[in-house]
Amino acid sequence: MIGVILAAGMARRLRPLTDDRPKCLLSVGGQTLIERTVDAMQGAGIDELVVVTGYRADMLRTFLTDHYPTLRIHFIDNPDYEHNNNIFSLWLTRPLTDGRDFLLMDSDIYCDPALVAHIAAQSGTALAVQRHELGDEEVKVITDDEGYVSEISKTCSIAAAVGESVGIERIAADYSTALFRELEQMIDREGLIDVFYELAFERLIAQGHRFRAIDTTHFQSMELDTVEDFERANGRGQISVVINTYNARQHLERVLKSVQGFDEVVVCDMESTDDTRDIAARYGCRIVTFPKANHKSAEPARTFAIQSARSEWVLVVDADELVTPELHDELYRQIQQPDCPAGLYLPRQNMFLGMFVRDFHYDFQLRFFRREGTTWPPYVHTFPTVQGSVEKLHAQREARLIHLMDETMHEYVDKMNQYTDNETEKKRQKGYGLGSLLWRPQWRFFKKYVLDGSFRMGTRGLIRAMMAAMYQYVLISKIMEQRYRQQDGSEA
Repeated sequence: MIGVILAAGMARRLRPLTDDRPKCLLSVGGQTLIERTVDAMQGAGIDELVVVTGYRADMLRTFLTDHYPTLRIHFIDNPDYEHNNNIFSLWLTRPLTDGRDFLLMDSDIYCDPALVAHIAAQSGTALAVQRHELGDEEVKVITDDEGYVSEISKTCSIAAAVGESVGIERIAADYSTALFRELEQMIDREGLIDVFYELAFERLIAQGHRFRAIDTTHFQSMELDTVEDFERANGRGQISVVINTYNARQHLERVLKSVQGFDEVVVCDMESTDDTRDIAARYGCRIVTFPKANHKSAEPARTFAIQSARSEWVLVVDADELVTPELHDELYRQIQQPDCPAGLYLPRQNMFLGMFVRDFHYDFQLRFFRREGTTWPPYVHTFPTVQGSVEKLHAQREARLIHLMDETMHEYVDKMNQYTDNETEKKRQKGYGLGSLLWRPQWRFFKKYVLDGSFRMGTRGLIRAMMAAMYQYVLISKIMEQRYRQQDGSEA
C-alpha cells in the first residue's frame, strides 16, 4: 500500500503562523504535523509516499528529504494551489495511485497514530468517522443500515449524520480506478477544480461503489484549521495519560486500549526487563525512563512522569487500571467548565479474592489534575500536591477507574510488608505507642467492615477488614521497633 499526503494549501486562517511556512511544518508538542503524519504511516507499514505540495513547496520537500533520507517519497507539485482545492491535488496523484491500494490523508490532521494503523488495516475501501456535536462546517457522514456511506458532504442533514469525516481514507485498488475515472469527468469535462474530493465519493455512491464508515471516536483526532486549534493541540484543553511501569506486561495491553482516546499517553518506565516497553511502543506511547536504582515503588518517579507530559491536564493511571469510556467523556466535559477544580479525586473500583469490592462507596484516588505546579511525594500511599482547589468527582456510576489487581493472600502479605517498610520512613516521627497499637487496628477494622460496607462481601469482606487492621498493626509495630532499636543503641 502507498500513502498519499495532500499538503498544497495556503492555510490563510492560520496566519501569521503560516506566513513563512506551510501548515504541516507547524509544530504540535515539539513535532511537526508532517512528521506525525509520516511517522504514523510508517507505523502502519507504509514504506512509499506521494506528497502533493504547493505553498512553500521547496521548504516542505527539503524538510522531508532531510528527515527521511531512506524513505521512498514521490513529490508532485500543484502549481495553481491558490485557485483549486484538494480534489485537484488528489487528481494529480493518478499516475502513481490509479489501480493501487492507497491510504489518503490531509496534512493538517493531528491524531493518534493507532487511528492511522486502524484504518490502514481495514479491508476494502473505508473512511474514519468521529462522533461529536456537528455544525455547518464539518464534512458530515450518513450511513445505511450496513454501515456503508450513503451521503458525505458539508450540507448533509446534521440530524441524520453519524459523525464527521476525519480526513483519513483507505482506498482499495478497484475503487481507485473508479475514483480517478470520476475525477477525470469532474475536472477535465466539468471544470470542478475548487471543490472537496468528498464530492467524488458521493457521486460514486450512486454508481454502486461502496465506502465503509469506521467509527474512530475512541481515538484522539482533530483537524487544525485555526490558531485556536493549534493552541488547543499544544496542550490547552488536552489530557495526557501518565502510566508508571516496571515489568508491567500482565495488564498493560488492556490498560493502553482503555486510554486510546486521550490526547497523549506517556509511559514512564523504570528500566523494565520484560517486554513492557515493546508493548508501550506498539500502542504509540511516548516512553520516558526513570532509573530503577533501589526504588521499591513508583512514587519516586511520579513527579518526573507528570512533568514529562505535554498537556495542560494529567490523568495518572496505574499499569493495572482501566479507564471506562464514561470516565474519559466526563473528564473532557469537566475541563470545559469554567469552574473546573485544579484536581479531582476519581472513583476506583477494586477487587479482592476474585470479587469486585462491594463497599458503600468507591475508593477515591487523586489522579486527575493540572500538570503545572503538581508534585508527588516519593513515598507509598501518598497523594499529589496540587496547586488549587481539589474536589471529588461525582458523576454517573460508570465513570470510574477499574483496578484489575486481584492479589493472592501471599502477594497481599508480601506487598503489605513492602508498603509498611516504605511508610515507616514517612511516619517514623509519629509518636505512636501502646494506645495506637491497640486502637488503630480496631478502628480500621470497624471502618472497613461496618462503615465502608465490607460486610456485604460475606467472609471475603471479613478477611479484607482483618487485613486492613493487620496493616495498621504491622506498620505501628515497625515504627515502634525502629524507635526501640535507636534507643537501645544510644544507651549502649
